[in-house]
Amino acid sequence: MILLDTSILIDLLANKKQAVRLISKYKELPTGISVITLAELEVGFLCLKTDRQKKAREKLFELIKSGVLEVFEITAKIALEYANLQARLIKVGKPISGFDGLVAATANFYNATFLTSDSGFSRIKNLKIVTT
Repeated sequence: MILLDTSILIDLLANKKQAVRLISKYKELPTGISVITLAELEVGFLCLKTDRQKKAREKLFELIKSGVLEVFEITAKIALEYANLQARLIKVGKPISGFDGLVAATANFYNATFLTSDSGFSRIKNLKIVTT
């Protein structure tokens, strides 16, 4: 399974070649996003009401509705995974934002390969990360 970060999903919805190429390597695997990613994208869509954003939003919801893209909720187990992950990072002086931590915890919980264009996730040990 792969889990897409907000950054890579924005690039994919904008049809950026690098993101499309990377995700196409994993097209046979189930693909999902965290509910946090959905929230972050929706904020962007609500703030930037251009035709391009409207089309990207429609495309995102088509992918979700069709089952191509699964949305993972934050469960108690994921919250505990996040707490452990964040505590380890705090102890070494490298905390991560709450939203990013919850998304990474979701990837860890599901043992998913995490696709992102945000190099900040590289400080999280045991996260199977692939960056653009």
